[in-house]
Amino acid sequence: MRAALALVIAGCLAAQVQEAPQPAPVPGVAPGPAPTPKDEVAGAKLKAVIDAGHAWLKKHQDADGRWSASAFVVHDPKGAPCTGAGRPDQDVFVTALVVVSCHGLGQIGTQAPEYQQRAIAWLRAQRQENGTIGQPGERMLARNTATSSDALSSAGSYDNTGRELPATTEWLLDNRTADGLWRAPDSDAPDWVTTTMALCYLAEVGHEKAGDGVLGRLFQLGEKELPHGPVAGAAFLAAWYVRDADMRARCCDLLARTPPATALPREQRDYFAWYCTTQAMQFHDKETWDKWWRALVATATTLQRQDGSFAGSWDPDDVRGREGGRVYATAAMLLALEVAWRKEYRDK
Repeated sequence: MRAALALVIAGCLAAQVQEAPQPAPVPGVAPGPAPTPKDEVAGAKLKAVIDAGHAWLKKHQDADGRWSASAFVVHDPKGAPCTGAGRPDQDVFVTALVVVSCHGLGQIGTQAPEYQQRAIAWLRAQRQENGTIGQPGERMLARNTATSSDALSSAGSYDNTGRELPATTEWLLDNRTADGLWRAPDSDAPDWVTTTMALCYLAEVGHEKAGDGVLGRLFQLGEKELPHGPVAGAAFLAAWYVRDADMRARCCDLLARTPPATALPREQRDYFAWYCTTQAMQFHDKETWDKWWRALVATATTLQRQDGSFAGSWDPDDVRGREGGRVYATAAMLLALEVAWRKEYRDK
């Protein structure tokens, strides 16, 4: 039944692939040869998986524009709710991830659909006078601010001449530690997600790239423990903002040892790290890249739910799933898959 439904989805959505917006190719990645009919079929199948994920997200968006990590089930039919609720303090984080996943389809500026515009408006409404995004004093404030600022900046949704960007930039800089990182919620330990997204945002607005030694510190944090999340963050920053080919290759070589797989236990899965790794791995050698993205697509396709209210989503079965819930898992998986789709199919 699952296989049959997947084929129906692919057939219905394949015709839409050629009608999608065609943004410029990913900078630094040379386009490949013209697609063959076989490539077009494979690309349509992957796009169908991605479209099914976005369809699930759209069904579970609140009227005010946010995605609720904990209460998204209110949008399910009575008697058939989804499982996989996260924490209430994750709404800003997961909404920002969904916005970025829409960017991955080229939905930026005039290409952004109405539901994405509502999400952006909700994120902007969470901004405080001091530049933070989220409720004052909440445990997720640094991660929420870093992730949302990156999402809003890349969407062109901040007033670059007003008070918003300077206040946010100043707050983030004031809240980093002496070693150039940001701390995890409820902990003195470094948080690689906050650090990666904060440095990504700061680079995007032309303030600074990762400071000297930050990539090395991220690498050291993650090299001895699976699933190497901090290494994935270092690889992402090295590929896009620091342009450190040696560090990128070093990170990718380590990350390639544990590619996505359905058999991995929860503690060795990190969907957001898979996204960061995929972003960096596309610049690596072709053999390693091919193994990685094919493993990612095979794993994600197998894990995507096809049944009832769950259809199109992913179970929150990774290290962040208990906090971010099903909305987080679905957005993070879409982010990773969209990288592979753009490079292998859309931009050829």
